Amino acid sequence: MSQEDVRIERLTVDDLDRLTELFEAYREFYECDPAPDRARVYLRDRLEREEAVVLGATRTVGATRTILGFTQLYPTWESLEMGPLFVLYDLFVDPAGRGLGIGRALLDAGVAYAKEQGAVVVMLETSKNNVAAKGLYESAGWKLENEFDTYLYELPRDADR
Repeated sequence: MSQEDVRIERLTVDDLDRLTELFEAYREFYECDPAPDRARVYLRDRLEREEAVVLGATRTVGATRTILGFTQLYPTWESLEMGPLFVLYDLFVDPAGRGLGIGRALLDAGVAYAKEQGAVVVMLETSKNNVAAKGLYESAGWKLENEFDTYLYELPRDADR
């Protein structure tokens, strides 16, 4: 398999089975408890309500199309620049597709999509110890933001959440 075999395309609810598998693997990387049923509902809702854009790296051999990775972008607003902002919140490549430039292709496609939508900025976050991802982001021209601190206020969770 080579990078030439891979296409980046917008995923839909028709891709939910494989997308859920990849999303669960992504969550596992961040040490979240498995929740495939909830993950499927979460993804389906984002796609059906058009609250997120999911781009997938796909490969087709014969009649079989495989999704090797994905990125999920959420639209919001940037008040200081007074324009659209996209949060590139999720990026994951199946281990079988790593080393082919798929992560970089997904990043680039996310930026291109945001640009097409008139965004003034695209942002992302990753854990401090995700060295491989940081290297990818920096090699793709992303800059580490040091001007603002991020604060979280965690709300109590329902038993179902």
